[in-house]
Amino acid sequence: MTRNCSSVSVLVLACCGTEQYALINSLAGVCCIRGIVLERRGNVLGKVFVKRIKRLGPLVVLDQLIFKVLDVFVFRPNAESRASELLDADVSFDENKFENARILRTRSVNSPEVLNLVSGARPDVVVVSGVSILGNDLLDLLRGVPIVNIHCGITPRYRGTHGAFWAVVNGDWDNVGVTVHLIDKGVDTGPIIDQENIKVDHHDNPRTLAFKQNAAGIRLVGKALSDIKPGETAIMQRPDLDSRVYSSPTITAYLRYRSRMKERFSP
Repeated sequence: MTRNCSSVSVLVLACCGTEQYALINSLAGVCCIRGIVLERRGNVLGKVFVKRIKRLGPLVVLDQLIFKVLDVFVFRPNAESRASELLDADVSFDENKFENARILRTRSVNSPEVLNLVSGARPDVVVVSGVSILGNDLLDLLRGVPIVNIHCGITPRYRGTHGAFWAVVNGDWDNVGVTVHLIDKGVDTGPIIDQENIKVDHHDNPRTLAFKQNAAGIRLVGKALSDIKPGETAIMQRPDLDSRVYSSPTITAYLRYRSRMKERFSP
């Protein structure tokens, strides 16, 4: 069903990524997109690892760095080669499709130009995927507007990054999935709108899992937009799950991941 701009208007805050382009293209078919902010943070990897060394120690960060190299050169290229199939969507980004939307490319979703765009857009809903943590100024500006996020993990048990990967590492097969939730000032602590498990295949790597999570999340966002209203959004409760924040994967954890996959799918 195609919506017109008189029904629900959306502002999208997304990073520059294949999964996010699939989200934007899917939203274009069900709502009116008023604005699109595309964040490309630039070369921040060095700063990130310096902070992690102070917090986690050099050995853990080295473990993470080895995994990151594997992700960049092996896992992501494998997933990107199957992007249309895994995401079940158009994964290109053509600005001409969004002539009614203001498109802004920025180094930070919390920059003054983004704040100016948000103040003028007046969206009914903001949809977020893959950007930096929203700052207090932006959250205050959007007070009263539902901010919907696709989180690649089942919350509250898998907050942080790579939720499906960590669920597999833990052998927690009932919680390999995605959450669509409202953003608050915590880390993936916002009220849950919907959740869905994904199907894991024997050939999945950590990045194909993330693509599958985003595909499910895109479907859930489309479903949520038909019902979401400020102050009236139906919320799921998960008192059965503990709460934990996970950091970036390590190569040591990846070896456990492979062991779990072998246990699960060996004949």
